[in-house]
Amino acid sequence: MRHTKWGRWLYEVTGEDKVRGVARAAGVSHTTVARWIENGVPPERVAELTVKFGADPIAGLVLIGWLREEDVARMNYAAVVQYAPADVLAAELLKRATRYIAAQYPDTLRKTRTGLDDGPQVDDVEGRMALRLTSKN
Repeated sequence: MRHTKWGRWLYEVTGEDKVRGVARAAGVSHTTVARWIENGVPPERVAELTVKFGADPIAGLVLIGWLREEDVARMNYAAVVQYAPADVLAAELLKRATRYIAAQYPDTLRKTRTGLDDGPQVDDVEGRMALRLTSKN
């Protein structure tokens, strides 16, 4: 079944390797699935199957010709991040900001790059390499 592009797509979406397994999972006859593999899945079925199985619809939309691969490559990331959970976005921003600040403003007094995983953290008082400033008279 997986020798055609539609056969591969149906396997990826449903997780079934046989025509009858896909038919059972999709709720259609095995002859319908055989036609889909040979001629392509109708657009309304692409949408229905991706929703039913929680699959990414992009590959199906490219296969039916509603999207081009070039369009997908230039995806609008602003639209994509609106669906990312806030904690994931915050963690990524913190990681990037920490790396940027450490690269722009190296910590010359302690000879470390504060905030990176390979050095002491801000709250790591014991691990710091601080300089003592004293005056001898």
